[in-house]
Amino acid sequence: MIYKFFPSALFIHIVRDPRAVVNSWRKVPWSSGNVIYDTRVWHRNMILIDNLLTHIKYSIMTINYEKLVLYPEQTLKKICNFIGVEFEAQMLEFHTINNNLVNVDREPWKINIRQPLNPKLINQWQSELSPSMIFDIEAVPWFQMIRLRYPLNTPLFKLLPKSLKIYFSENKKNQINQQIKSLLRIK
Repeated sequence: MIYKFFPSALFIHIVRDPRAVVNSWRKVPWSSGNVIYDTRVWHRNMILIDNLLTHIKYSIMTINYEKLVLYPEQTLKKICNFIGVEFEAQMLEFHTINNNLVNVDREPWKINIRQPLNPKLINQWQSELSPSMIFDIEAVPWFQMIRLRYPLNTPLFKLLPKSLKIYFSENKKNQINQQIKSLLRIK
């Protein structure tokens, strides 16, 4: 891990609604194309960060993406304070500075980097994801969503059967993979 090589490093962890993340990932070429799989990736990343927090809790600051977009100056001032850098108003003008940092011809999904923060995009997932996609996404990290204060669209009692099915199918795959790896080691 980076913190082992740089023990005085500070980390900014930006948390975003998993429905928005998965919706965004649908537009990138490296997406799996499967909302459940992509949600599992988000969920595993969150679990890794949670585990990391127990080791470096004073070196990591968690920021809510939605608050960063809605209250950029206030949030950025907190980040600057955390990392020991003085806030400058021009930090909010990131979209006007150095447009060459991202090649949007090569990475078109990063086009918004050249725009000011847009609060309207926060809930774009609500109009772009189907109800069944939202259901599938919420079934994976519902506990994390509740803990992070992202309201569920689907009642929890409807999510639990799907959630259990996903959980056990993933664990079964992991068990099978472990058994195959064990068999391959035996020669």
